[in-house]
Amino acid sequence: MNDDGPQGTPRAVLDALRFYERAVTDRDNGSVGLFAWELDGSPLYLVRCTTDGSDGFLEVYDRDGSALGFARTYESCPVWTSRGVVRRRAFVGDHDEVDDQLADAAKRFAGAGP
Repeated sequence: MNDDGPQGTPRAVLDALRFYERAVTDRDNGSVGLFAWELDGSPLYLVRCTTDGSDGFLEVYDRDGSALGFARTYESCPVWTSRGVVRRRAFVGDHDEVDDQLADAAKRFAGAGP
């Protein structure tokens, strides 16, 4: 990716991508990717970061780079919360208020068979 990122990608999306590169990838703790889809003809951007463990982080943005949601994930089960809670965990890694919610979500997901 060049300094401007993929053509047309909003600055806020690139900033999120770079945050996870510094907080996780550069510290050799996982990987981050930028995904772009169209929803009803409008771009939708997802920044998805996974760690070498079972933690993950997800940020969703619209065509203008306006934030639509932030989640911490555990085994791909999301718990939607604030940007501050998500990014603090990515950077610092301390136990936080979302850990119990993630454990509950993972149990519900595992028990929700066909």
